[in-house]
Amino acid sequence: MKRALMINVAILLCLGRIVEGGELIGKKPVLIAAQQSDFKDAVVVRVVEELKKHNIETRIIKMAELKQHKAETYEAVVMIQSIWAWRLARPVRKFLKATPDDLRARLILVSTAANSDWRTKEKGLHAITSASKIDKTSKIADFVIARIFEIFKR
Repeated sequence: MKRALMINVAILLCLGRIVEGGELIGKKPVLIAAQQSDFKDAVVVRVVEELKKHNIETRIIKMAELKQHKAETYEAVVMIQSIWAWRLARPVRKFLKATPDDLRARLILVSTAANSDWRTKEKGLHAITSASKIDKTSKIADFVIARIFEIFKR
């Protein structure tokens, strides 16, 4: 399974985006920026598979590419990153700083940390923290998917 998962993520990253259908007229795509690990890759694959079922356009990028994007271009932005030294990843910090307060409700932050009690101090966005354990994939992916659907209903 691990090999198949890595192949799926590699294909998604090489394509740079997935475009499905067009039923959601007037809606912008969802951007997913993620650091790579088995856990994060599994979450991305699960989220993308679910969004494809609902004809939601999805673009997947590496976390380092986040600085090239703006929140207003997307219906939702999902950031999946690790916490190091109790801090958000630098690309996430810069993206949040550049995002106006009125657009923060479009942002979904998934953080992995050794201590799943860690919470971001950032306000106005959807956030969850988890240990980076493969058995938590469904819980985290379900959180992200639910928040995306919430954002799309606005």
